[in-house]
Amino acid sequence: MIRIILLKIRMKISAILKRFAKPISVADTDSFYKEHFNSRIPQADFFVKRQKTAFFFTLDKLPEYKKVIRNHYPDSFQQAVTEADKIINHQFDMLGSGEVYLGNNINWHRDFKSGYTWPKIPYAKINLVNPKDRSDIKIVWELSRLQQFTTLGKAYWYTDNKAYLDEFVATVTDWTENNPVDYGPNWTCSMEVAIRAINLIWGLYLFSGNNNLSDTFVAETVKLLYYHGLHIEQNLETIEKGANTNHLVSNYIGLLYIGFLFPEFDRAEQWRQIAIDGLEEEISLEVFDDGADYECSTSYHRLVTEIFLSAYILADKNGYSFSSLYKNRLEKMIKFSESITPQSGIVPFVGDNDDGFIVKISHEDPASHTHIIEVGNKLFGHPLPIDIHVSEESLFYLGIDAVLDTVDMKKLKSTFFKSSGYGIIRNDRMHLLFSASKIKERHLAGHKHNDNLSFTLEIDSIRYFVDPGTFCYTSDYDERNSNRSVRNHNTVQIDSEEQNNYYNRKIFYMPDDCKSEIDLWVNTTEKIIVSGTHKGYTKLGDNIVHRRTIWTDLKRTIIKIVDEFDGSQNDVHTFETRFITPVTEISKNGPNLKLTADEDNSLSLNFVSHQNPEVRIDDTEYFPRFGKALPAKRITSKVTQKLPCKLVTIIEKENVTVERKRQRIEETLV
Repeated sequence: MIRIILLKIRMKISAILKRFAKPISVADTDSFYKEHFNSRIPQADFFVKRQKTAFFFTLDKLPEYKKVIRNHYPDSFQQAVTEADKIINHQFDMLGSGEVYLGNNINWHRDFKSGYTWPKIPYAKINLVNPKDRSDIKIVWELSRLQQFTTLGKAYWYTDNKAYLDEFVATVTDWTENNPVDYGPNWTCSMEVAIRAINLIWGLYLFSGNNNLSDTFVAETVKLLYYHGLHIEQNLETIEKGANTNHLVSNYIGLLYIGFLFPEFDRAEQWRQIAIDGLEEEISLEVFDDGADYECSTSYHRLVTEIFLSAYILADKNGYSFSSLYKNRLEKMIKFSESITPQSGIVPFVGDNDDGFIVKISHEDPASHTHIIEVGNKLFGHPLPIDIHVSEESLFYLGIDAVLDTVDMKKLKSTFFKSSGYGIIRNDRMHLLFSASKIKERHLAGHKHNDNLSFTLEIDSIRYFVDPGTFCYTSDYDERNSNRSVRNHNTVQIDSEEQNNYYNRKIFYMPDDCKSEIDLWVNTTEKIIVSGTHKGYTKLGDNIVHRRTIWTDLKRTIIKIVDEFDGSQNDVHTFETRFITPVTEISKNGPNLKLTADEDNSLSLNFVSHQNPEVRIDDTEYFPRFGKALPAKRITSKVTQKLPCKLVTIIEKENVTVERKRQRIEETLV
């Protein structure tokens, strides 16, 4: 705890000192290219005639790409054009906003949800967070990531419609004029600067095929990228070794892109080396040896896997190979994503989700890991999971052969991730994720929730029990803390106490009171047993240890959950066992419940050894995306019992009878 306090003080002092730093001085274009660029000033054909560097795709194969897309991704054309037309009209849907028209002239400093506008002053002097006005800096940042450029670029490739090119040029020009280097909110976070630089680069490559960009535009945009790199280098988001996050990894991928793709910059070699050394170190520190990211979040695992994977591919294309440790850890990250992906393709949220991507090509669903699973397995020559949904990412990252080549397929099995604390139970029908996600010793666990010994359940592609996810961060502290509280997860709460006692104002810190772990995994042909413990309730003074054991009969689709509580004998406590479900049709018969997803799919939930339980069904919400809420139900069985005690809950899929199936077929035919 002392280390955490000292670390927070050091971070605060660093932020205060940064306020006195002078913004970067930007040279005029002629002076810039004389001083910082070891070649002639870039012109319109700069990205077409590159020989010393290699991007993910090559512009000379545009006709072949079009043919592959028409044959393998037939919906892509219309989808890209439809979305690009909205972008041209400045209609955006981001972070749960719904479609919003931002006007002819976009205000790049305004949170269009709350209406708050940040000032255009030196970035280090800007106050980003004020919960009283419900403003959300993420709205401003998300818009200035410029991730719409891949959609505009694809639409331009497909149609040769100059309107998409004009929008790209107009957006870059307008953004540059309104966001001078180191002034305004869009320079306050180096992660955002890095992501924006990467998407500027993607845009430049996508729109350079026909030499339709002007010499002046190309020169000014390349110059802008240099100052993005310089800002990142001077503002690396380092916390300390073993405590860094996806922010620092994002900084490194930004420097890697700029360093490899613009070797003419006078600092390109330094940026490449900073990035390579940093990525090598962080993949060993931030990723458990079983492949799971250490931020206790399946969504942030997806994000950092995208970063490490794209870095590996880009470096390889430019003649650099990461270490065998890096490659091995990356392959395990892809296997973790495979394992947590159920048949529906909708990955359960564990911990925070904020819809974060580096580049959006065809995927922007934060619950989908399909694109990184497909790209990663094809890259390393591994079979693809049978249920995988193909994506355009393979084409753009790996090339045409990656799409046309035949690949082997595999069936995924139940897997235990001991180091990180996850157990995945699955067969052709069912997917259960059991979480005792571990907090590493030096980590601040900013994206961890109080979800110890919680689980999610999908059967026949229907999600019966979910982790609700994350609605917001800084715009509403109460909502933020509610999202990460134990009452919003499928586990047991004692005496209304939190598992880990977080601080309401420290919304990106979670202490490790629980010391959770999975210490039993038994996998037979038809049955799997997984069991784990946590010590988060010892703070109540009775040395209470919670053990949850899940017995799964895979053949009959029956799940038995046994919650045991050891501690000072005869002391009385209140236990609340909760289940969060998006299934809103629930019938109740005493302690027995039936969840009906549709007329052919239902699930029974029986509290078989809860003594005189008070069973409630309350309205709540879950969040399939950051900022988007959908109706759900919170089921609670509340009992008051003496220690030690045991609570048993039985979950069983109710199968449709043969006669009922026959009736369904007859009704369909009629």
